[in-house]
Amino acid sequence: MEEITTRLKNLISRSEGLTIILTGTNISLLRKIAEGIPEQVENIPPRVSDVMIVDPKGEDIGIDEIRDIENFLAYSPEVYERKYVIVHECEKMTIQSANAFLKTLEEPPRYGVIIMDTKYWSYLLPTIRSRAVKVNIQVPQNVFEDLKEKFKEHHKLVSIIVEHDFEILRELEKLTEKDISKKLEKISSEDTSKLVKRSLERGTLDSYLASMELIKRFARVSKEEFVLLYSDITEKVSGKELFHLLKKLCWISEWLITLEGKDRSPDLVESIRFLDSIARMKIANLNTNLTLMNLMIVMREAMRSDEPWN
Repeated sequence: MEEITTRLKNLISRSEGLTIILTGTNISLLRKIAEGIPEQVENIPPRVSDVMIVDPKGEDIGIDEIRDIENFLAYSPEVYERKYVIVHECEKMTIQSANAFLKTLEEPPRYGVIIMDTKYWSYLLPTIRSRAVKVNIQVPQNVFEDLKEKFKEHHKLVSIIVEHDFEILRELEKLTEKDISKKLEKISSEDTSKLVKRSLERGTLDSYLASMELIKRFARVSKEEFVLLYSDITEKVSGKELFHLLKKLCWISEWLITLEGKDRSPDLVESIRFLDSIARMKIANLNTNLTLMNLMIVMREAMRSDEPWN
């Protein structure tokens, strides 16, 4: 990642009033790089007064956050030569907040550096994209080579998780292939309540494995049990918690399609587009219960191609 860091440092050092959008499939890696930029450029530890971080944490980015950015950039830096605004998952901006942000992007102060990250470049307004420098970042290939060497049997599973959550590498460093097998065995025997609870965790290997098991369970059970399983989940989880669970199950469904080797099937093209559209949805635009049902139907049919409802 040193090459990317050096490129960003040089870009910022020779620019004034700059907006950068980091893109890639691994949002945790993008976040890590974005938050490390101020210290890399300024060569001294970060100062809270000159760095502002907007982190939606699954929520939408609204007008209030944009006003906070405007107020932050209205004053010169105190310690650094520049002031840094870091906006995580910038696709979460509502239409209103994105439009309100345009003025700041058009006329940022000369000391202002706006760094945004997103997995969904094409989902941003064209007017936002046109005012930023796009930098694509992917996990280095040698990381996957090391995982293949260490986790021979489960390397595809752990690689696809790391591809989307770079921080999982820290946990995997402490594990062996035998540990992964034990985790999978334990999680496969847990009841629905425990699976849902684990799935709602953020950034742990167990949370990803539990989410995968939950989706597989929908595919394995009879059609009568399918309805009972759905009812069990929606009775236990609701509101924003169910929304966040749905979003996680959505992109993990895409992982499973890839792991099953079905990502090239023409019949699944529309299903994958459907999953992608859910992952980009904002809270106000979604009927969560109905979408969860549709998602599990899609995945059942994807994973049981021969008479999935018999």
